[in-house]
Amino acid sequence: MQLKQLAYFAAVVEHGSFTRAATSLYLAQSSLSQSVQALEQELGFVLLKRGRSGVAPTEMGRLVYRDVKGLLASMEELTQSWKAAYQTQLSLHASLRIGVVPGAHPILMHLVLDDLRETYPNIRFRVLEARDTVLPAMLAAGQADLILCDVLQDKWAELEAYAQAQKLELTVLREDAYKIAVGAACPLAAKDDLCAQDVRGIPLACYSGGDAAAERFFARFFDPAISVEYTSIEKMIQIAKDGQCVSVLPELTIQNTLALSGAGRDALRFLTVEGFCVPFVHFAAVRLDAEQTTELALVLQKIQQVFREELTLSSAR
Repeated sequence: MQLKQLAYFAAVVEHGSFTRAATSLYLAQSSLSQSVQALEQELGFVLLKRGRSGVAPTEMGRLVYRDVKGLLASMEELTQSWKAAYQTQLSLHASLRIGVVPGAHPILMHLVLDDLRETYPNIRFRVLEARDTVLPAMLAAGQADLILCDVLQDKWAELEAYAQAQKLELTVLREDAYKIAVGAACPLAAKDDLCAQDVRGIPLACYSGGDAAAERFFARFFDPAISVEYTSIEKMIQIAKDGQCVSVLPELTIQNTLALSGAGRDALRFLTVEGFCVPFVHFAAVRLDAEQTTELALVLQKIQQVFREELTLSSAR
């Protein structure tokens, strides 16, 4: 059953004639008649009584007509609402500075920005990279309009106190955890948990823009003489997949990145060492005392939607 079939049936009822309805719809009468007949066959009952003076709805036809009119009216309201929303998107013009921590990962930021650019084509986004320890101060000083950052869970209360003092509003986007990433073909991938003996002599790769506290936590299990530091998240993912090193990476963020890129979430396994991982929180923040423009509010809402709907995974395996 198609919406246009219902609209065609309603037009026949209103005109009382297939001929007049076909003319109003710019259709051949035969096509209109076939469409209504197909609708009747699908429903399993007759909708129209055909006579010399024209056509009229049966009792069931009157019931269907009433509901169809309501449906068509609702569709018209929705169509107008969609058009108005699109015009609102086009009418927004602003230049927003978004501060991001490298630990939030360039790949993830690109996905967020792609959605923002598509949704708000006339808003200009300027991305500023800084360490997680610097971004809140940048926001408080008015050097950014919004920041996307992450913080270790055991530092969250401290961050909340700072935000209250500096009149910043924090929005939790998602929780995640730093773990040891190993390629699916690596012998370590067969384990559910690693011990210090398992990782002795294995190179550990860390991200130079990542969370230093998380990296220090895992570094104590590895030989510091053979640790490697990279400036590219993509490189760290690749070397872990190839089995050249194991990497300190955030589990859910990277699994989503792999899935969205087509590589598949199972390309890497994320393991703890002696049962431990380093949990952290992705968050967004804006200034409470700044002018809360429509553009800024909508962009923050869109970022929340991206993290909630497009970048959400079930809990860690």
